[in-house]
Amino acid sequence: MKTAQRHGSSLSSPDFARLQGVWRSQGYGNVLLIEEDWYTLFEETSISCLKIDEGSIEELGHYYEDLEVSPGGQAFSAHRVTGVARIRFRRLKGLPASVTESHRHRANDPQYNFDVFWRTFHEQYALFELKGVAWDRAHHDYLPQINANTSQETLFAIMAAMLRPLKDGHIRLHSPWGHYRA
Repeated sequence: MKTAQRHGSSLSSPDFARLQGVWRSQGYGNVLLIEEDWYTLFEETSISCLKIDEGSIEELGHYYEDLEVSPGGQAFSAHRVTGVARIRFRRLKGLPASVTESHRHRANDPQYNFDVFWRTFHEQYALFELKGVAWDRAHHDYLPQINANTSQETLFAIMAAMLRPLKDGHIRLHSPWGHYRA
């Protein structure tokens, strides 16, 4: 039996403050670190675990609603305020080793960024077959265009070109070098 903790449209800070620790989402490829008054959200693939957002516990309480914590506190679920799916999290003993490994790569390494981009979709996007897109083939076709000297603008253009065949209005790609939306 789960106990629901509801506080209108957002959660109070103490609700998340008592969930201090490291949590992995079931699906969605996220790892959430909750500290006393701060959170950090990571996006995880089999080769990376990169920080994508951070903020105060209060801000986290405005991002999720309808918190349900399992007895014993080893799992919780909540709705994202902007979504319809309930996201479930399980407690981890600590941050994945891939967080440290990800720090070893330069943020502007085009080859690493391409691999993380490709893996994120490979591991999280479920509609390749339905859309008739051979994602493995896209990797094979575009990888030769990437090297240590590939500009960030060119890398962005390649990523957008890889996404175009999906024709999926739920996908957006934003960077300082451009914006892509189907």
